[in-house]
Parts: sequence; structure tokens; C-alpha cells
Amino acid sequence: TSIPTPTPTSVIYVTPTPSPSIIPSPSPIPYGKGSVIKIYALGQSGGGLFPNMELLIREQRVVTFNSIQGGNWLSGLFSRSFEEYVYNHTEKVSISQVKIRYSNDYYNGIFDDRNLRVDKINIDGVDYQTESTDTYSTGSWRLGGGCNPGPKRSELLHCSGYLDYSQKKD
Repeated sequence: TSIPTPTPTSVIYVTPTPSPSIIPSPSPIPYGKGSVIKIYALGQSGGGLFPNMELLIREQRVVTFNSIQGGNWLSGLFSRSFEEYVYNHTEKVSISQVKIRYSNDYYNGIFDDRNLRVDKINIDGVDYQTESTDTYSTGSWRLGGGCNPGPKRSELLHCSGYLDYSQKKD
């Protein structure tokens, strides 16, 4: 008996195309249905850790951004290299419903002091500056007043507390 010889078949060589890096992005929000909230912040380390930042909407925490990087005592105090932190909310949000809270303060002398610095918040394309007279702070330190609440006109949260961008309270 003879062994049949195989008939050549077509071979297709496929060169794999490298896939683009997968970068997680916030889920899209249907137009007009929700709000995109962007927070521009940096952290100053203290006690070996960086600050945590919470976004509150209608007094409820909706997201926590852990370990906000930025620098040590000197670089964190003077840096303007803010990172953008983005949160997509499923409903429309106004600035009067939003607060930024700093919750893990630490102080062990001037060279070991954890702080959070927030440049601004942006809601649906509108910027709200932290140093505005309309921004009320419960965590910004001031000589002679400590961290007592008030319109401090400061980007720094030195003590555990929050920033409220719509409520000028004297």
C-alpha cells in the first residue's frame, strides 16, 4: 500500500498587532445625566504616609482618594504640581452640594507634618478656586486662629477638616 502524500494547504501568517496600553478611565456619563468632578490636589507626607482626600456629595462620602502624592515638607509646601483626581457622578451636582475632606492629619513637628493642598475643583467644566473668599475651611491653619473654621483663602488643609466651596460663613 502506498501512503498518500499530503496536499499543501494555504498557511496565513498573522503578525500580532501590539495592543495599546490600557489606561483605566472613568465610565462615560450619558450627556446631561450626571456630573464630572475633577479635583486638583497634592499631598505633603508626614509620619511616613501621604494624606487621604474624600469627596462628599450631599454630606455623603462618594469616593476616597488614598495617598495623595506630592512631596515632603519643603517640596509639598511650595509645589504647584497638582494631580487631577476625577469622579463621575450619575446625577447632576452643583457646587453647593460638594465638599472635599482631609481625614488623616498627622503632625510631629514642622518637618514631619502631613497636609493636603487643593488648588481647585472643577464641576462640568467650571472651576472653583480654593483660595476664593467663598470657600469655607474647617482645616486651614492661620496664625492666631489655629484651625478654627472660616474663609481662610488658603489651598492648604493643615488639620483634619473640609473645604466647602459655596458657603461663605463668618
